[in-house]
Amino acid sequence: MQAAILAAGKSSRFRESFGVNKLLQPLFGMPLLKRTLLTARYAGINEFFIVVGYEKSKIKKLLGDGRELGVKIHYIENPDWEKENGISFFKLKGKIMTPFLLLMGDHVIEPDMLKEFLKTRLYNGESALAVDYKLDKVFDLPEATKVLVDEKGRIKKIGKKIKKFNAVDTGVFLINDEAFEVAEKVISSGKEKLSDIMQALTEKDYLKGVDIGPYRWVDVDTAADYKEAERLVFKKIVGGKPSDGWVSRYINRNFSTPLTRFLARFGVKPNQITLASFAMISLAALPFFLQKEAWFIPAAFLAQLGSIIDGCDGELARLQVSMTSFGAWFDAVLDRIADTIFTAGIFYYVFLQNPSPLTFLVGSLALAGNILTSYSAKEYKLSFGKDFKFLNKRFAFVSSSRDVRIFALFLGIILGKLFLALAFIAFVTNLSILLRFIDRLPRREYLK
Repeated sequence: MQAAILAAGKSSRFRESFGVNKLLQPLFGMPLLKRTLLTARYAGINEFFIVVGYEKSKIKKLLGDGRELGVKIHYIENPDWEKENGISFFKLKGKIMTPFLLLMGDHVIEPDMLKEFLKTRLYNGESALAVDYKLDKVFDLPEATKVLVDEKGRIKKIGKKIKKFNAVDTGVFLINDEAFEVAEKVISSGKEKLSDIMQALTEKDYLKGVDIGPYRWVDVDTAADYKEAERLVFKKIVGGKPSDGWVSRYINRNFSTPLTRFLARFGVKPNQITLASFAMISLAALPFFLQKEAWFIPAAFLAQLGSIIDGCDGELARLQVSMTSFGAWFDAVLDRIADTIFTAGIFYYVFLQNPSPLTFLVGSLALAGNILTSYSAKEYKLSFGKDFKFLNKRFAFVSSSRDVRIFALFLGIILGKLFLALAFIAFVTNLSILLRFIDRLPRREYLK
């Protein structure tokens, strides 16, 4: 599917506060228009038609032909950009395949909202609009375009000034051919707003409303809208992950999240953070291989700092809508290598201090568990389609996530209990592997 983005306007109200075109205004280091495009790319769109007018050269310079973003971009010029947005919409006729996704360049939306909306099926030439029924959570409701949706999901009225409504327009559409036929008649009658075209569609029963559910969005027109978009993006997109261990949840995220906010403003990329974390944790192993005990405490803090920074790459990727398969793979592989180097360094030092069979066994189990706990978790999800959860609360304490493992080594170094730290890692990692295995053992009745 192709997508179109309306980006021709002057954004007069926004310019009063910021002095720039809102489409070019960075939100955590990323211009709003680029964020809109990358949000659609995340949802699976790779070809875009962008309607430009005011400051078209700046927009073209920002996005180019899309090659660097992994997409293809076509520009459609609207010389009548000072008119309403229905004119920009009509410029798409004959240039884009239907059905297509239509977005407003100044709307900030959650990436997963768009992904869900694209699952919508259209019938008999109809178009669809993503609508928000959460009226109490809509920012600046008086300025929103209101929508009245009936019990069958058909939109009956749309406009800023309608008195009876039960939802609002999010500015996210799926457009079919009939919309252009209606648009031509509406514009020829002297009406130029996109909402006028959509109202005409409703009168022909060609527009349905699709509930966005729990997702949030913001139409950025003013300085207040921009601040709300910042809050929404940071709260809803960054946050923690369900897979976070208790160290990340209660300690690391308190540092990584503000750091992510800071780094994003300087255009730092997720993969750069991944490399920095890898370097820190790997270098922290050096004093143990060299038997330099005076460096142990600084090495412990360096490793823990690397663990904190490790949380920033995923946060930055979500913040910049730059989540990629390569980034996830790159992060996972470097994490495993750094874990192995750091744990091996400590194991090497402990074994030289006490070269016993028990030390060798515990160290070997810690090293193997470091790798296999992550591997078994990934394979469990690939094989069974879900993350493993401890069904028995007695085992809920078993957390073998990376943040917990590095923090255990950090504490072991600080307290001078390196063997106990290795033993803890050996225990929790291999127990978590065993519990996943037991969870999927064939039941006795299957063996009969």
